[in-house]
Amino acid sequence: MRDAVRRQSSAIRCSAYAIALAPVLLSCSSVLTDIQVAPIVSVRVAPDSVDLPIGTTTLLQAFPLDSTGAYRPIGVSGWTTSDPATATVDEAGVVTGIVAGTATITAAARDIRGTARVRVGPAPVIVLAVDSVRFDATVGQGDPPGQAITITNGGGLTLSGLAVGPIDYGSGPAAWLVAQFDTTIAPAALTLQALPGAITQAGTWLATVPVTAPLAGNTPRNLRVVLVLAAP
Repeated sequence: MRDAVRRQSSAIRCSAYAIALAPVLLSCSSVLTDIQVAPIVSVRVAPDSVDLPIGTTTLLQAFPLDSTGAYRPIGVSGWTTSDPATATVDEAGVVTGIVAGTATITAAARDIRGTARVRVGPAPVIVLAVDSVRFDATVGQGDPPGQAITITNGGGLTLSGLAVGPIDYGSGPAAWLVAQFDTTIAPAALTLQALPGAITQAGTWLATVPVTAPLAGNTPRNLRVVLVLAAP
């Protein structure tokens, strides 16, 4: 008799739990159904324009969007290229540059398409107007005048994303040089300023300034900077 009562009580509790969870399950089901059936009106491919050196690869991503611009997690049904002789694309959106030229890469989702423009060509090359720069100063007598050198492109595609990497001071005093670009696209000016105020010992000090660019075939291109400090 006690076993029957316990079974009946357990059944009542289970029924109560089921009733309590029903609105939650119904709500989840509605959300899932909404995600599954919400129409997409466009596909955004990112990046939508890219330079690609010959023989290298880049990854494109496709984002199906609804009428509000919200992303919908709908799988891409395929990737195609307008010119496989110039650039190929695989099922994951990885593009490979073959020869110089321009290709349009298309991603499709539910028969909606988005595109990206891929320009293929020789890699850009970082060219420095000079290979080394020298500063002369006297200990405790202030900073020498700044200097600027020109950076140009000796290759094919646009030389962009120019930046200065961590400066290497070797075994000598550190942090006596400031280097900055006026623009990130060649031609550009790299301004150098020596700040020897904290150095109290006469001597010759060296720094290596790495000039970098993401697509450049010779990145980083190092610039040698010499600081000659004379005794007062």
